[in-house]
Amino acid sequence: MATNADLLTERGVFGTTSRDPQPFGNNNDNDRLLTIAESDELLDYLIKSFHLYKHYDIDSTSRKAPHYIRLHLRDLYVVQKTKRDALQLSIEDKDPVLAANMANAAREKIDAINLNMAKQVQLQQISTIEQNNLEKEKTIQKLRDSIQSVRSKYSIYNVSTQSESLSELLSSRKTDLIASKATLEAIKASKSIKLRDTIILLDAHIQGLEKELEQLLLNAEDFNEGMPLVEDLQEQYGQAIRQVTYDKERLKQLQTSLNSALSSVILVEQANVSVIKSRPNRAILVIASVAAAFIFSVLGVLVFDTYKDTNWKAIWKDSTDTSIE
Repeated sequence: MATNADLLTERGVFGTTSRDPQPFGNNNDNDRLLTIAESDELLDYLIKSFHLYKHYDIDSTSRKAPHYIRLHLRDLYVVQKTKRDALQLSIEDKDPVLAANMANAAREKIDAINLNMAKQVQLQQISTIEQNNLEKEKTIQKLRDSIQSVRSKYSIYNVSTQSESLSELLSSRKTDLIASKATLEAIKASKSIKLRDTIILLDAHIQGLEKELEQLLLNAEDFNEGMPLVEDLQEQYGQAIRQVTYDKERLKQLQTSLNSALSSVILVEQANVSVIKSRPNRAILVIASVAAAFIFSVLGVLVFDTYKDTNWKAIWKDSTDTSIE
């Protein structure tokens, strides 16, 4: 019986499929095994493995030898689907041991060919993932370089913390500037000569705050301009990293599944050495021989009875005289 094809994939091996796969395959799986069983590849394997050219006494040097030996083998080799959807394979031969060995070998080869087909698909998937990963590694490197370039251009190193600290610094400097200007206005209003040095210092402090605030505003403008670029590049970079990580994990699963000792055939019963001939049936031969002997005996009696009064010598003599004349 055919194994469920889903169980031969990495999803079936690691149980990552969303559904619980049944162990037995469906009609498509059975039909695939039947197709393999009827293929020339399987017949050629049996011919080569069991030296059937010699066994069937067929000249292997003839140009048409492959055709004739396949025809001969197909007459003795039968694979069919039973009414219960199992596959039954049988081989006839005069040697019962050879017949059983050939039948078991055919079943094992069918399994091997079917598994090889599944593994070829997995090998293609592995090759595709490896190629995609190489391309994604190049993309990741480009994204990494782009992020570094944008960060250097806009002086952005950490979007979240830098945004918070820049906002706090702007707010603090604006508050200091407002407070310093208010203090300066109050001192100037007092018109005290003793506070002249204080006024000069406050005025210098205010100018420093204005310069600092001006620079902070420029920094904030650059930050606001570069922040969306950095965030977009970081998102792309994160997605690429996650995809590569996922692909690498799937690659490991595919490789493990590829090297797993799986079987695409569920064996119900192996071929055993037969103790009864399939053909010819000896009883039928005996009955046919007796019937043939009886029929010929009856015919002989009828012929003898019909021509018993015939003078064969006279007929022979007349025919001889006529030929002489």
